[in-house]
Amino acid sequence: MRTITRHLFTEILAIAGTVLALVLALAWWSLGRALDAQAWAQSRASMSHLATELDRELQAVQRLGQVLQAWWLDQGVSPSDPERLDAHTIPLLARQTFVSSINFCAVDGTSVLLLRTGGAWHTRELRQDGPEPRLRWRRRHPDGRIREQEPWTPTLYDPRKRDWYQRVQGRTEGRWSPDAYRFMTTRDPGLTLALPVHRNGQFLGVIALDVMLDDLTGKAWRVLPTPGTRVLVTDGAGRALILPKVAPFEHQETRFEAFLQPVGPNLVPELGDLAQGLDRLPAAGRHQKLQSEAGRLYGTVAPYLGPSGLRWNLMVAIPQREILGNARIKALGVLALALAGFGILAWRAWVVSQRFGTPLDTLVRASAPDQPSSAGVPEDRDPRPWETRAIREALRRADRVAEEQTTLREQLRSSQRRELIGSLASGAAHDVNNQLTVVLGQLELCAEALDPGHPASRQLAQARKATQRCAEVTRALLAYSRTVRTELQGSLDPSALIQGLATFLQRVLGGRITLDVELAPNLPAIQGQAVQLEQVILNLALNARDAMPEGGTLTLRAHPGTDPGWVVIEVADTGLGMTPEVQARIFEPYFTTKAPGKGTGLGLAMAYGIIESHRGRMEVQSAPGQGSTFRLHLPEAPGPKPAPLQPTGPQQNLMDLSGRRILVVDDEPDLRQMIQALLARTGAQVAVAGDGEEGWAAWQTQGPFDLVVSDLRMPRASGMDLYRNLRAAHPGLPFLLVSGFGLDEASGLLGRDPSAFCLAKPFRGPDLMSAIAKLLA
Repeated sequence: MRTITRHLFTEILAIAGTVLALVLALAWWSLGRALDAQAWAQSRASMSHLATELDRELQAVQRLGQVLQAWWLDQGVSPSDPERLDAHTIPLLARQTFVSSINFCAVDGTSVLLLRTGGAWHTRELRQDGPEPRLRWRRRHPDGRIREQEPWTPTLYDPRKRDWYQRVQGRTEGRWSPDAYRFMTTRDPGLTLALPVHRNGQFLGVIALDVMLDDLTGKAWRVLPTPGTRVLVTDGAGRALILPKVAPFEHQETRFEAFLQPVGPNLVPELGDLAQGLDRLPAAGRHQKLQSEAGRLYGTVAPYLGPSGLRWNLMVAIPQREILGNARIKALGVLALALAGFGILAWRAWVVSQRFGTPLDTLVRASAPDQPSSAGVPEDRDPRPWETRAIREALRRADRVAEEQTTLREQLRSSQRRELIGSLASGAAHDVNNQLTVVLGQLELCAEALDPGHPASRQLAQARKATQRCAEVTRALLAYSRTVRTELQGSLDPSALIQGLATFLQRVLGGRITLDVELAPNLPAIQGQAVQLEQVILNLALNARDAMPEGGTLTLRAHPGTDPGWVVIEVADTGLGMTPEVQARIFEPYFTTKAPGKGTGLGLAMAYGIIESHRGRMEVQSAPGQGSTFRLHLPEAPGPKPAPLQPTGPQQNLMDLSGRRILVVDDEPDLRQMIQALLARTGAQVAVAGDGEEGWAAWQTQGPFDLVVSDLRMPRASGMDLYRNLRAAHPGLPFLLVSGFGLDEASGLLGRDPSAFCLAKPFRGPDLMSAIAKLLA
């Protein structure tokens, strides 16, 4: 939106700028017309110069041919005397560069070919006086000395059958070949001038002079008016005879491939448009502006009528920057003056607008001090001045700020409640884990006290299974509070997991929702914690129930994934579905589509985090009115599928720790006594202490010990404090740290110590003995 000041400024500036722009546009148009006329004049002059050079080159070839005609007639230079022909002709040819080969062919088929190759002239003799035609080569050095004379070899070649010979046979005047072609001997592209030789009306033979297109191209390049000028010559069929001096054609091999090719955008991209429509070319030629990578080109096309009926098309294109350099600087100077004038007008317009707009702006600011300065006012398409809307906008912003503050306060209170619940959960889980460890230990002791096959063994096994499930619940609480990392040490049967949840969901979903369970047979085990995965599936099922207020079908599926090593659990509903915008945000914390008080926006975020902690991934597929499907991709567990828990009898083959002295440090008396009882069965001598400070004192008065088993969280001195004291005094002492909470950080610190080990509570007797065995091994 604009202020009054800016309104005045823009209106004054618009009027002045419009007038200035019109004047500048008229001046620019006039200057452009004059510059174009200058450019076309230069282009036409370059075209005329090129045509003159081509005439001079071709006429020089004709004069050379006429000299050789006279030598044949007057001095006996003929194919019948090759040595005399070489002696007269080669010194003459050495002083010119536009003829590449000359063929002297007598009427009886005897011929001598002079060919320039590698800077030297070589001679090929062709004789018809034997039983069959034969030929031989004389190779020379660049200075004219004979380097090699080859032996005679038979040949089927007869120059009298060539087109250039037959074209002038029976004629008195010479003729150029109407079309360029590739020479039979060298395969080089070029033109041939054929001159008949007559004496007293008798036809003696033909002299053929070959001119290479590459030599003509080099000549055209040397007479270019500017370094960047492009020149192109085509014959009547639109084939390239002279190529432009551009990067692709600077190599001779590339030029030879391009000669005699139809000219078009693929061959010469810069001049392809200019070369189109040559058959409709007017007599006076035509002009066209081209745009290339190097800039704009002024191109001119005109017909060329050469000697002996040669009809070509000449194209010359000169870069604009090489013709109009000084004129463009003048144009830029005019533009700079115009911009300077526009700047002065803008400054005066700003001064006038400030004089009238500043007082009103000051008045508005006094009534609405929260508004931004006029320099920071955002632009929009509203034509009304900013001052007329400033106060109303300030009031609206104040309402929005108040709403945002209320929302932030609610989020802060909610976050504080969750943090408090997490702290309570972690503390409660720690105490519960201590008691669960005692219960598991006592159950182990009771199981060992019973005879094998005792009826109470099954009940003890069920009690141990229930205790382990309680331990999983505490781990889930700690995972919710984000105080521990999920440990994927066990394997689960996904079919059993879903079937166990199905019974509970039948009661929760109500009568209007049908529950379908589809389980693939022989599903592999997955790695994870049952309580956390049940929490995820239950959360998805309850969300699906809320998405089907009128009833529907909830489907639980489990099947192997398309990728090996994965199991997929699906939770699908036939509810309302979600829009793409909602799908993009469903895993964000605090995002919910439910009514206020119906959801926290944390359920799916927690579920997503749990699946990620299980090294899996969660996907969702949904559309409005088509329901939603959540897919949980979980990795398979290594090893066989877990077997159901079976009742066990007394522990067999107990570890023998006779003679070993062990110090047990724990602030929980029942747990301390249980560990002492478990170790006493092995024959070990056990001393106990209530915290880290008592443990250090016991070590100093009763030590040394072979092993220390210590809790992590204790009053006065923790297990880590005791570990540091003992490690400083006895670096290699085996140390077992146990705790139901907070082992993650301790595991990282002790992970590099081979004489230390961490054991999470609750644990069973075999777990404790296994850890001790590793430390004492």
